[in-house]
Amino acid sequence: MKIVKAQKMIKRLKGEIAEIQQRISANLSTLEENEFEEDFTVLMTTLSEKVTKLITLKVQVMKTNVDNGMFTTILNLGELKSRLEFVRGLNPMTGATRSSYSQTEKDKYKSQLKPADKTKMVEDLQKAINAMTDTLNDFKDRKSTRLN
Repeated sequence: MKIVKAQKMIKRLKGEIAEIQQRISANLSTLEENEFEEDFTVLMTTLSEKVTKLITLKVQVMKTNVDNGMFTTILNLGELKSRLEFVRGLNPMTGATRSSYSQTEKDKYKSQLKPADKTKMVEDLQKAINAMTDTLNDFKDRKSTRLN
């Protein structure tokens, strides 16, 4: 099975698990004079089976990624995305700004990061993320994982 198909199955299983969990919560209690709509034990067994399938599938995909040297790329991609989010959140202040404590005084700021440098950092990080994503997508499209 191609990794891309396995990832679709993982997504589907996660949705099924969430739906079963919702059904468990909704059917946990009822008025004494009413019957339960679904059996808790049956739902929990189904949930356990789906979780086991999900874990098995994730392990096989992870093993394929590790065996083919992609796990490092996956970790690097995650860290680059975190760094990109951090850099985007930086707010370098420069020049005169009115103080919130005084209506007449202006505070002057200088920054170690110029807005143009921030923009370049964001662009460079995004290019690196795009390149790694392309590499991973190519790998997922051509590489198969074996399900036990």
